[in-house]
Amino acid sequence: MESKEEDNAVASKNAPKLFDLCLVIAAEEIRKCSDGPNLQLIPLVSQKVFDLIHVPHDPLPYQLADHIKQNLTIHSIVLGRGNMDEMHRDLVYSQKIESLVLLDLKDGGYYIKNGPKAGRKQKGRPYRVNIVGCLRRFLNPESRKVLKNLSIAGGGLTFQSGWTKEIQRLLPAIMCLDASGCYVTNEELTTLCESGLRLRSLAIAKTEVNCLDGIGTQSTLRALVLEDLKFEKSEQLQGLFQLQQLERLYLSCTEGSCDNARLLSECEGTLYNLKFLDVSGNILSDTIINKLLAEFPKLGEIAVIHTNYEKHIGPNSFYREVKLYNLTDLGACLETLSLYTSHPGWCSHVLMGITPIVYYDNENQDINDLLNCAKKMIAVIESRLQILENRIIAIRCLMSTDKKKVIKMIPVDQRSRLIYAICNTLRTVVWESDDFSFTLPYGFAAEATDLFEKTDVLDKTNLENLVCDILLQLVQRITGLCQFFLVPCFSFLTKHMEFLANLDEYTLFNLKMSVHGFFQRWKNGRMFLCSQILTFLAFILRIEHTNSSRDCCLVNDVFRVLYAFNHNEKITEVGFDCLELLYPRLDHEERQNLFHPDNFQVVTKCLQNRDLPVKRAAVKFLMKEQKWNAERENHRPYTPEEMNPILSDILLTIEEYGSFEEQYVNLLFVHLTIGTVSDDVATFGEWVLQHFPEFRM
Repeated sequence: MESKEEDNAVASKNAPKLFDLCLVIAAEEIRKCSDGPNLQLIPLVSQKVFDLIHVPHDPLPYQLADHIKQNLTIHSIVLGRGNMDEMHRDLVYSQKIESLVLLDLKDGGYYIKNGPKAGRKQKGRPYRVNIVGCLRRFLNPESRKVLKNLSIAGGGLTFQSGWTKEIQRLLPAIMCLDASGCYVTNEELTTLCESGLRLRSLAIAKTEVNCLDGIGTQSTLRALVLEDLKFEKSEQLQGLFQLQQLERLYLSCTEGSCDNARLLSECEGTLYNLKFLDVSGNILSDTIINKLLAEFPKLGEIAVIHTNYEKHIGPNSFYREVKLYNLTDLGACLETLSLYTSHPGWCSHVLMGITPIVYYDNENQDINDLLNCAKKMIAVIESRLQILENRIIAIRCLMSTDKKKVIKMIPVDQRSRLIYAICNTLRTVVWESDDFSFTLPYGFAAEATDLFEKTDVLDKTNLENLVCDILLQLVQRITGLCQFFLVPCFSFLTKHMEFLANLDEYTLFNLKMSVHGFFQRWKNGRMFLCSQILTFLAFILRIEHTNSSRDCCLVNDVFRVLYAFNHNEKITEVGFDCLELLYPRLDHEERQNLFHPDNFQVVTKCLQNRDLPVKRAAVKFLMKEQKWNAERENHRPYTPEEMNPILSDILLTIEEYGSFEEQYVNLLFVHLTIGTVSDDVATFGEWVLQHFPEFRM
């Protein structure tokens, strides 16, 4: 009785919440773009439904965007490379936006070109982004009045001159501004701080700022991000001590080591409300830490990732107890990761610290720590601000935790969210990478497919068709060296044949061309890849009912594989299966052109193999090929020179295996007597009847 109650409790815990189910149903109704009555949703629900539909970088269909404008109320949106066109601008302009994230402005058409003067070479930065004009086009007058959060992905973007003066007039209510990675100078920072804005959070990481003299006017700041800024003197940091409401300060360095922590400790003054300090990547010592603790009386948390003295730093080293975020063990790594789930730079360092622990020392870890680790990896994968490299590492860590079947312990609703997050990333990998033809986006696809195929992540989620649909779209776009990532995708699709059985002819043709593209890049050393690709091709050929002009290319591809791997039983059987399915689709002239001496030699090599299955596949194909030719005009039968070695190999095969292969010998006898001119056929027939009387009429 108790065990049954425990099972019910676990099932109840794993069951998805009713609210989440309603969100999914509402999102599906919006996607259908039906002409029914408008959905009346409260703003909170409306925003969550939109988050299920919209994926940054992935363009929305025109009809769906129009349907969203009519039915949903949005206050927060993240826009990527594929969301900068007029349709998306109209969608955002129609809403009352309070939070806007722009992940990529490089292809949005907002550049102002500064040409060189006549007779002079181009110097400096030739392009500037008209950020103010961009915001005017995305935000209606009401949104400009209420916008509180603005984040602009950097990548070295330079804005037009005077943009800091116009921001206050354009966005008077803004409270959080993130311009990390953009080209911001000391003068622009001073102008921004003196513009009258009352910011609560400011991020200027990886900018050109190296002096904080004017920042004291922003007395309302609670969080300040100064990551990777290069300060040379303590005086350049002195302006910080005018920010008496500051609670979180980030002085970390992801590029080598820096002295920002030491310079901060040499400043005069105190920050009474500072609670968290990130000095990761700094050169640290016990003396520096104790000085900082003395200057900041409420400081209780310090991040010290990737520092010169990380292994020697511990709470007992300081005169006051403080919580350190470091990478000493799995528990510490997971606590640290919670700080950087949406921070690509330091998240990468933390993941690199977690990976060897869960991969090499998995058996010595507590099951609850591994379960917590798996959930943290899910949070990284779900984050819309993470880069692909970190998501790939997170998936590898997630698979490493599954050595103790941890993934199956994760509630179904959390696993479903993970699958949706991975599928959304798969939809946008081309948009998220500047290198469309190389391995990064499709490396993520390969890792994700391994996760789906080798773990229980899909168990009881009923999302197999969603995964198949995403992979199907992906394999039709794979080009160049990324062809080898077709293999895990095809392997997964082959195991879900019921989904593929209903594909249209156009999609089937594209899949065949993906296989052809793989064989154009194929190398002899990858035997296991060829086996899986041929298995997938055979399945596609069985469900396809129309011929195409490219079938002859596939025949040549299969012959090339058979030539290299005629000793491999699996490849030989599947390869001849593909040929049997392809040959009837060719006309007589195409068959004669393809079955030239080189290809005939491939079949002869298989006949000379010692393994019976290889011989059987080769002879079966030869006999069927001869039968197909005999049914057409201008048929050319085998000559005695061609037929004698084949008959000799067949007789040896039957003598060795005949008593176990009666059905197979019968098949040979039927097919061999069609369309040959060799006198040995009669001798062979007599031999078969003598040894197998049951074949007599």
